[in-house]
Amino acid sequence: MKFSRRISASADPANRSNPFRVALFWAAAAAIVLALLMWPVRRWAEGRYLLIAQAEFSSAMRQDSELLSQQLASRLSLVSGLRAFVETQVEQNGAVIQEEFDTYAAGLSFGTAGILDVALAPGGTHQFVYPLKGNEGVLGYRPEDDSRPNIRADALEAISTRHMVVSLPNELLQGGLGVIARQAVYVGGDYWGLASIVVSLEPVLENLRVSTQRSGKAIALQDDTGQLFYGSETVLDQDPVTQYVLLPNNSWTFSAVPIDGWRSMYHADLDGFTLVLVLVATMITSLVFATVRRQGQLSYLVAQRTRQLADLNEQLQQDLAWQETIDKELERLLQSEHRERLFAETLSDVTLALVSHNELAAVLDEIVSQAHQLLGSKTASIALVTDDSYQIVRAKGYESYPGIEEFLFSYRSGLTDLPVIKQIVESGQPLLIADTELEEGWVHIEETGWIRSFLGVPVRFNDEILGVLQLEKDYPNGFSEEDIGQLLPLANAATIAIENARLHEQARQEIDDRRKAEAALLDSSKRYRTLFQSMVQGVIYQDPDGTVVSANPALEQIFGLTLDQLQGKAPFPKGWMLTDQEGNVLSKESLPIARSHSSGEPLFGIVIGLIIPGEPQTRWVMVSSVPQFRPGESTPYQVFATFTDVTVSLNAAAEREQMINELESRNMELERFAYTISHDLKSPLITIQGFLGYIERDAIAGKIDNVQSDIQRVRSATHKMAALLDDLLELSRIGRVTNPLVPVNLTVLAQEAISMLDGLISRRQVTVTVAPEMPTITGDHARLLEVIQNLIENGIKFMGDQPDPRIAIDYVEEGENVVCRVRDNGIGIAPRHQERIFGLFEQLSPQGEGTGVGLALVRRIVKYHGGRVWVESDGEGKGSCFHVLLPRVSSVQE
Repeated sequence: MKFSRRISASADPANRSNPFRVALFWAAAAAIVLALLMWPVRRWAEGRYLLIAQAEFSSAMRQDSELLSQQLASRLSLVSGLRAFVETQVEQNGAVIQEEFDTYAAGLSFGTAGILDVALAPGGTHQFVYPLKGNEGVLGYRPEDDSRPNIRADALEAISTRHMVVSLPNELLQGGLGVIARQAVYVGGDYWGLASIVVSLEPVLENLRVSTQRSGKAIALQDDTGQLFYGSETVLDQDPVTQYVLLPNNSWTFSAVPIDGWRSMYHADLDGFTLVLVLVATMITSLVFATVRRQGQLSYLVAQRTRQLADLNEQLQQDLAWQETIDKELERLLQSEHRERLFAETLSDVTLALVSHNELAAVLDEIVSQAHQLLGSKTASIALVTDDSYQIVRAKGYESYPGIEEFLFSYRSGLTDLPVIKQIVESGQPLLIADTELEEGWVHIEETGWIRSFLGVPVRFNDEILGVLQLEKDYPNGFSEEDIGQLLPLANAATIAIENARLHEQARQEIDDRRKAEAALLDSSKRYRTLFQSMVQGVIYQDPDGTVVSANPALEQIFGLTLDQLQGKAPFPKGWMLTDQEGNVLSKESLPIARSHSSGEPLFGIVIGLIIPGEPQTRWVMVSSVPQFRPGESTPYQVFATFTDVTVSLNAAAEREQMINELESRNMELERFAYTISHDLKSPLITIQGFLGYIERDAIAGKIDNVQSDIQRVRSATHKMAALLDDLLELSRIGRVTNPLVPVNLTVLAQEAISMLDGLISRRQVTVTVAPEMPTITGDHARLLEVIQNLIENGIKFMGDQPDPRIAIDYVEEGENVVCRVRDNGIGIAPRHQERIFGLFEQLSPQGEGTGVGLALVRRIVKYHGGRVWVESDGEGKGSCFHVLLPRVSSVQE
């Protein structure tokens, strides 16, 4: 009873309350720190998810923008065919015939939704309208007199530029929202009137609305003045993604956002990320709690085990004293005397083994041997029980059964497979089986088939079953209830041995852990010093007054100062200027180290610029500062700071941003290029399509003269398309197909170009002069020859009716560059057209020679050589001078 009271008192949970409260405190502190860190991490993740969502949304939205552009282009380009029809009618018949117009307009608008009317305005007044029904109000209408300023301006622009002009979206005379495409018609160089097509936007915008609503987009369309004409204005206030819908003379801004807001696109990913953060924080908090609590329990367990061993020893002494009393009382019984003496000797031997051996194996061997001898069993063994597993660790008497010992020691099983052992473990009581053949729970296997009687006693410590001491005999009824009483002390001895071995192993493990910890601490100190010296980041420790206490060698390279110059001084010498990334000068108090000193908070990733006297550019460093505290103090005694040179990475980021801007500009240029190609290549096709109808009609009517004229126009259109394709192919080769860079004399180059154009020069009777001794440059000879040849040919084409046509080629020098000049006395170029003529397919006169690619080709070749080209002219009728600036040594540019 005394033993039971001591164990109960030592196991009182109140004695363990202090380690639990300490562990709970540290776990709560860890949870608070992790909770504070989770918010900025989640905000950062939300920003990343938003960027990804906007990129994916922009990619999906580009298809809607391209579809809208294609639908508008397919309708607006019909006005070019209408212009060609008028030119043909006027040249053949002297005027437009109403019947011919109705037939052509019906075919032109057939199958195209949204064409409200096709109209012709000779002299600027609408006289031909198809269909007439519903458009009677258009007859007699003059766009130049319209009350709306933008309509009047569009009509005048179409007349002056001779290009298609598309008005901004307006309320139409027929009702509804639409656009009007107009193009001036010139016959024989004289202004005839206007051709126009009115396109309703309702079917186009309805297709766009269905497409965007199906994909979950809310949209808004604005014209190039910023006026919203379709969609919801609230879209513009929600950080929308924008695309551009390109028209011939203006563009629309196409904006869109998700219907349910940006957050709907990534809230599931953000919630999953937040859940992961919560799980990680929970795991870290649990780990802190378990670690601190385990450390407090170790000391408690050592004291507890020591008290338990003392109690067990006292109990054993009491058992020995009780046995001695029994021996004196049974002296008269000779038969019992021998047995009791043997039992006492066995306990003595076991006790001696417990005292003299530290190793568990030796003690268990002694217990098994004594049990085997005391009860005269055939075999005896001890098995350890851990969780749900069973394994024999010591045995005696199996020598007469070859191979069975190896089987027993390798045999491992779960308790569910051994009902007899499971009963002993679960009940905590001894079990005696008189005859194994009559026991239902006995497991019969070949190796132990000789066992007929069994006795098993639990080896228990408090309420925990550590193992089973078991004996077997090869005949039935080999054990009695008295044998259980004699076997129990041996089981108690086994308990003491197992617990003693556990405590000894724990003590040894704690000593080993302490030695390893000391060695690790020493090794950590060495590694810290090695790391401090070898880090690529500059590191300093700085006192509150700004004095550098310690610095590593990497800081020498970053600051360009030696450790002696840094030690005991301020980290930034006098004369140095410190700025933020926007170039604002930083005061001493605003530096990261000073801010960590004053606030006691760490700062990470602050980029500052170092303007050092004598250095040509700013040196950029990323600074992180962490305050250091002594235990129990709230004011930092030092600040640990790292410096990383990020000059190269920041410069690379700036260059990358510049490349992205250039790429976006080139993409915009490519889109306009594709639209222009689509428009200008479609015009000859529409002309061919229209005149093929005339050929068919005239062939049926037998009008051979008209057929030949129509065939000639079709042939002219095909020749124009072939020339366009050839020029486009040549333009696309610039920058991809290169020739070696060689010395090129400009005088020789100009004379070679003149010889190649000798036939054209003679036919037009043009006088071409070349300045002698022009300089030599380095470049692609074949491409530069194309430049001079195109400029001479361009001057000849646009001489007009000049009675004495002349072209002069000379040069001037500008530093390391040479400016070659090609001057003519032709028709000249108005200032408003001097930049436009270098665009692709740009011609001042629709009836002019060529394809409109020549000057675009010149600009591309000159840019390829790293130069530039421009034109100067005092106006129409006063000639032109083309300037080609080239470096003396060209470095080709893609």
